[in-house]
Amino acid sequence: MGQNVVQVRADGTAAVSCPECVCLKNVPVGGLQNVKRPLRVKCVCGAVFPILLEFRQQHRKSTDLDGYYVQKELYRDFAKPENKKQTKINCRLKNISRDGVGFVKLSQQQVLEGGSVWLQFTLDDQKKSTITREVVVKSVRDDFVGVEFLPRVCGMEPALGFYLMGH
Repeated sequence: MGQNVVQVRADGTAAVSCPECVCLKNVPVGGLQNVKRPLRVKCVCGAVFPILLEFRQQHRKSTDLDGYYVQKELYRDFAKPENKKQTKINCRLKNISRDGVGFVKLSQQQVLEGGSVWLQFTLDDQKKSTITREVVVKSVRDDFVGVEFLPRVCGMEPALGFYLMGH
């Protein structure tokens, strides 16, 4: 049996539905943000099933996009016009939201939690829009890296907004 992904509401509660009897119960889960593994839940009907709590506020869209990341200190060289013309790929974006990206490293370039990197990727939209953003590394698990976009004065790129709305 697969596990149910349960979205946690802003008030710290989650609506858990039993796959056997379809009983729905609102459960306080606010103190479980650091639990990364599935939880075993027992329903009043006796059924035991796994759930995975989802604390993200923004929906993540699955992707398979090529990307390039570079340490913040090296961005000046990366941003030079002659370097931007070269197609560089050292990561593959697996999911994207308004707030951030999850990617798999394809190189051995070190990434540390809490550090800043520049990330560039091309959307698979009609215009092949290129997004270049400074991001902060929130998590690193083996070769999978979760990053959060740093705020921009002018907000989110329109191309990214349309991309997330349209897919």
